[in-house]
Amino acid sequence: MRRPAKADTPEKARTTSTTLPLPLLDDLQRARLTCEMRGERFNVQRELNDAILALPSDPDQVLRGLKRHRSRINFGVTTDEAGFIDEGRFTFRVTRSAEQHIAVVTAGLYERLGRRVHRQDLFALAMIECVSKIPKAA
Repeated sequence: MRRPAKADTPEKARTTSTTLPLPLLDDLQRARLTCEMRGERFNVQRELNDAILALPSDPDQVLRGLKRHRSRINFGVTTDEAGFIDEGRFTFRVTRSAEQHIAVVTAGLYERLGRRVHRQDLFALAMIECVSKIPKAA
């Protein structure tokens, strides 16, 4: 029997850990539970990596998304400033292609803004898109 082509094997991933706003982590948990109540499977790793890959490469589009969701993701807010949302630790497996895409987006934002945008803000933006696709429980 022939071995499957290398392209048929799952993409390698590495574990990464970040902090995300607690309400966003609650939204993820609710989305997962909603899917399970319907008898559907919600693969957090796959869904989040897909959402990361769906982030636009255009820095202006990403910046608009970050600003639009600013009240949900601590974008540009430090822990000692008003409006900071408590965060919790989130660990997941990020694929190489998703990691590469985050690097492209981060580099574009750096060129556009002249400063670094934190990966956790981009992960949070992807998480918002990820959980927004799940219909709410009735």
